[in-house]
Formats: sequence, structure tokens, C-alpha cells
Amino acid sequence: MRCEECGSRENSFDERMGERICDDCGLVLVTEVFEETVSRNITPSEFRSSDHAKLGSKRNFSKVGRTIASSLSQRDSKERRLENGYRTMRMVISSLELPFDIVERTEEVYRQTLAAGILSGRSLEVRATAIVYFVLKENRTPFTYEEVCAEFGVNRSLVKKLIRKIQKHYGNSVILQDDSDFQMQRAANLAYNNAQFVGACMQTKLFFDDLLEQNGLPKHKTYYATIVYLTSYQMGLFRTLSANKIAKKLKISANGIRNNGRRLLALTSVKSVNDLQGKTWEQMRN
Repeated sequence: MRCEECGSRENSFDERMGERICDDCGLVLVTEVFEETVSRNITPSEFRSSDHAKLGSKRNFSKVGRTIASSLSQRDSKERRLENGYRTMRMVISSLELPFDIVERTEEVYRQTLAAGILSGRSLEVRATAIVYFVLKENRTPFTYEEVCAEFGVNRSLVKKLIRKIQKHYGNSVILQDDSDFQMQRAANLAYNNAQFVGACMQTKLFFDDLLEQNGLPKHKTYYATIVYLTSYQMGLFRTLSANKIAKKLKISANGIRNNGRRLLALTSVKSVNDLQGKTWEQMRN
């Protein structure tokens, strides 16, 4: 049996629900309708009467019952298809331990893209992963492909292709939005979950953002981890937050952090991270 939604021939039968469901997209393919009939004692003369075929008779009651059951089945099929998608997305969201709620927006995107035919031919897991990634990016709170794909271990190539289709549907403007503040807060929280430290990291970031812009220099991929590293020395937390410990928590190269730290400090009057403790960044400006 071929699924009308995604074209897959992989399906299974749920005996409890009496439904055959597509394994890839969750569409209910067949519903076994269990009809209820009304029984009463009918005399031979009543049975022979032409009234038995009129509206309200046992025969027509069964026909009407089948029509109603078919309509309800179609409605329930659509609702179950949506709920399967919602449930799968909530699993991805839960695995990321987000400090904010994106459930409502992901469900809205799922409904709209499903209706537009954008999700056809993709498994539930790929759909859920792509939509969660898109909404995080749209919200300027991006996670990496590795983090979002980890829940189901889906093929990243398939996820990226679907994300591109979703972006095209909504427009590509979300990709151009600045997410640097979120990236900085996230890195600082992962390294050392302390409000004062996170605030200090934001100030360090603003300082070096300005210097990089003045000198026409790009941000290295270890930029946010390096800001955490420099702030830890400034606040005297270098034993708690060494380059190695930061690298382990943020899954990045410790040598990359140290090298980028030297590159950033070269823009200031400070020669070494050991000279940072207790000083403000304005004091260290060239």
C-alpha cells in the first residue's frame, strides 16, 4: 500500500486503534470502521413492508453510519497526522533543554508547511528536526546541526535540504539576522552558569566587537569561547575556567581558544592573560 502523503510503502497496523499507519509520515492509511446497529424485534409483516428501506430503517441507519464514520475517520486521520508531527518535534525540543518555549511556533510552521506540500517525502524525524532548527534560527537562537540532529540521528543532508525549502517558503531573511548576543550568552552559561559572569562576558564581547569592527577584522570560530576565557582571567576565575575546561564544555579546541586570545589581546595594551585580573577593558584599550 502506497502512502498518498509521502509515497512510502512502509506501514504498520495498530491493532489497538484499528489503523494502518505510514511508518514515515504518520498518515493513517486505513481505518477499520466498527459499526453500531440498533436491534429490535421485527415482525414478519414489518419486515415485508417497504418501510424497511426508508430513512430510519435498519438498512439506511447502517448506510448513514458508514458515511458519518468515514467523515470522522478522515478528520481523525488529519488530526493524528498533525499530532504525530507535534509529538516528534516536542521530543527534539526537550532534548535541547531550551530556556524558552518554541512549541507554539514549531506547531504553526508544521501546519503551514504541511499544507503547502513542503514536507512531502520526508520522515517524521527529518521534518521535526528541520522545523525545530528553522524556528531556532528564526528566533535568533541557533543551535548547531549536530545538536538538533542528535535526538534521532537523522541524515543531516536531508535535514539541510528540507530547511532550505522551508526558508524559501518563508523567505531567507532569518539567515541574515544577528544572533551574536544569544551565542555569547549560551557559551557563557554552558561554561559557568552565573549571572554576574554572563553579564561580564557580554561586556567583554561588546569591547572586542568594537575593536574588531574598527580594525576590519573577522570573528574567529572560537570567538565566544575566547571571550569566556578572557573574562575568566579578568574575574580571577582562571583556575575554575581554564582553556582546557572551557574547551571541554563548549566542545572546541583549547589551542584555538588560546591562539585567538593572543590575537584579541594584541588589539589592546595587554600582553598576556595573566595581566587581566582586576582591570577594566577601558583601562586596557590601546
